[in-house]
Amino acid sequence: MQASFDNRLCSATARRHLELATKKKEMEPYSPGITSWVVEHADNAMMAMASRRYPNLKLVDISKSKQVNDKGLVALARACTKLEKVVLNDCDNVTIEGIVALGKLRPKLQMLSVVDCQFMTGFGLSSFMEKCVDLVGLCLSGCRIDDSGVMGFASSYPPKLELVDLSNCRQVGDDGVAALASYCPNLKHIDVRGTRITNTGVVQVASKCAGLRIFNAARCMQVSDVGIKALADGCSQLTHLDLTCTGLTDEGLKYIGRKCTWLYTLKMSECSMLTDAGIEAVLSGCCLKLAILDLSSTSVTDKALEHMGRKCSELAVLDLSCCSNVTDDGIQAIALGCCKLHSVKLSSTSVTDLGVDALISKCPNLMCVKLDGCKHVSDKFKQMNLATYKLRL
Repeated sequence: MQASFDNRLCSATARRHLELATKKKEMEPYSPGITSWVVEHADNAMMAMASRRYPNLKLVDISKSKQVNDKGLVALARACTKLEKVVLNDCDNVTIEGIVALGKLRPKLQMLSVVDCQFMTGFGLSSFMEKCVDLVGLCLSGCRIDDSGVMGFASSYPPKLELVDLSNCRQVGDDGVAALASYCPNLKHIDVRGTRITNTGVVQVASKCAGLRIFNAARCMQVSDVGIKALADGCSQLTHLDLTCTGLTDEGLKYIGRKCTWLYTLKMSECSMLTDAGIEAVLSGCCLKLAILDLSSTSVTDKALEHMGRKCSELAVLDLSCCSNVTDDGIQAIALGCCKLHSVKLSSTSVTDLGVDALISKCPNLMCVKLDGCKHVSDKFKQMNLATYKLRL
C-alpha cells in the first residue's frame, strides 16, 4: 500500500514538473510590448523569466502559484517598474514580508488581490498601505484578517482607496467596518458578504461613505431594515446592491425603491419575508436602470412579475430559481415587457412549455434559460439548443 502511495505521489510530482516545463517553453521571448501576464501554478523560475522578458508589465496575475515565494515576487517587482495590479490569490508561500517589500519597490501600485491567502492576517498590512499611496483596490476575501487588522490598514488613511473586498473574512465585524468607513470615506465599493457585520456597521458605512456605488452584504443575517434604510438614505447613488439572505422585509425594500433610483443590480435571494407588495414597490422606483435582478428562493408570485413586465424594460438578467409560485402567466408578462432579457433562470418553478415558448419567441436576445427541476416542462425545451430553436421560429 505504501509503495502504491509513493508511486502516485511520484507520478503527481512528475506531472507538475512537466506542466511547469511546458509553461516555461510557452513563455514569449523578450517582449517589451507585453503588459499583462496571467498564469496559474507558476514558480520562482518563471517569475525570474518574466522579470527579464516582460519589463513593462502592468498587470501580473499568478493565482494558485503555491511554489512562488517572497523571493520570486520581489524579483519580479524589482524588474517591472510599471506594475499597477498584482493578483496573488491562493499563493500561500508569499508572506506579509513579501507584500511589504512589494509596496516599497512599487509604491505606485493601484490594486492588490490576496484572496484566500492564509498568511494575510492584517499584521504588517498597514506598512504596505503607507507605501502605496496610489492604491485604489484591495481584495482580502477569505483571509484571516480581523477587526484590528482592518483598523490597522485603514488608519493609514489611504487617500485613493475606492474598493475593499472583505468577503468571507469571518473575523471581521462592526468595529472593523466602522473604522474602514471612517478612515476611507471615498470608498465606492465595499464587499462584506459572509462577515459578522450587523446594522451597526451598515449605519456607519451609510453615514460616512456618501459616494458608495456597490455594496454587498450577502449572508449577513444580522443586517435588517434598520441598516438597509440607513444605507438607502446615506448612499442614494448605489448602482449594485446585494442583500441575499439578510433580514430584508417589504419595509426596507420600499425604502430602497424610493431612495435608490439608479440601481442596475439588485439581489435579494433567500429573503424569506418579502412579498409582492415590497417587490412591486422597489421595481416601480428602480425601473429606469435595473438590468440584473435576483429573486430566487423568495415567495414572489405572478402578480409581481406582471408588474415587472410593465415597469422593467431594461431587464437583462433575471433569476427566479426555486420560486414555486411562478407560473406561465407571470413569465408571459415578462416576455411581453422585458424583451431585452438574455438570461433567465426558472429552475424549480411551476412554468410549462407554454411559458418557456413565450419567453423564447418574444425575447430576441435570449441566450440562456435554466429549467432544471421544472416538472411541467418537456424534455424538448430542457434539452434544446437555444440558438438552433430560434432559427426555426
